[in-house]
Amino acid sequence: MIPPHNMAWCAYRLDLLAAACTRLTPYLAHSRNRTDVDRALCNLPPLTP
Repeated sequence: MIPPHNMAWCAYRLDLLAAACTRLTPYLAHSRNRTDVDRALCNLPPLTP
């Protein structure tokens, strides 16, 4: 079980990641310069088959 103070930190990090993915999804989805690993951070499918 995660201690309560760590749960707040985990929730904050998840909120921060969600906000970043909201802003970065168009770039990650359409840029050929990003890797599949970059896309995976925001649950986007890989470009390589």
